[in-house]
Amino acid sequence: MKCFECQQPIDETTGVCPLCEALTVFDEGKIEEKTETEGETVEEDSGAEKAAEEETDNPPPVDPELVLPPIQRKNPLLLYLSIAVAVGVAIWLAVLAGDREPSRFRNERISVATTGELTTLFRRVREATLQRDIDLFMSCYSADFPNREQKRSQTLALWDKHRFINLSFDMSDMRMGGDLLHSVITWDIELQELPDGEPRQISTTNNVTLEKDRNRWRIIALN
Repeated sequence: MKCFECQQPIDETTGVCPLCEALTVFDEGKIEEKTETEGETVEEDSGAEKAAEEETDNPPPVDPELVLPPIQRKNPLLLYLSIAVAVGVAIWLAVLAGDREPSRFRNERISVATTGELTTLFRRVREATLQRDIDLFMSCYSADFPNREQKRSQTLALWDKHRFINLSFDMSDMRMGGDLLHSVITWDIELQELPDGEPRQISTTNNVTLEKDRNRWRIIALN
């Protein structure tokens, strides 16, 4: 084998010419092969770096719950506690609202004069019913009684179908509340269904609220 620089014969196993110190063709091929291999390695490394950069620019989606700071994470215990407090407040308000109406009337002594006025009022209701006197009957109700005209029509319709033979009443639980008065009225009634029904006895109890209207106690609410 000859050196490609000085053309002197050299041993092919020698990597360098002993005369001109030039590289042999055999070693040059190895260097080129090595250089190409290194180039591929560099290209591979460049590709890996590029892929890493792309992953950095476009990170995969992450569950927001995992990256929230502790103060923003939902605490189930606090949530349940808030619901319990809200329900408790709602129940308390409902009880308060339901108790407001009864507490409106005070358990104070009702004067004898007031008791007498109420007795006169309900005797008037009894008389009007037995005599079928609608004007006298409606005079026992306040001008502010809800659906007053409807009450008048319903009473006339009831009288058209029944004859009231006898009525008696009992007053109890009388309480004052401002300008209003509350009483429980129990009626014992004997009536006959028209035209020729058998007489029968019934009993009914009403919670009655009364107010002073034109200097007389009159019914303002009835249930």
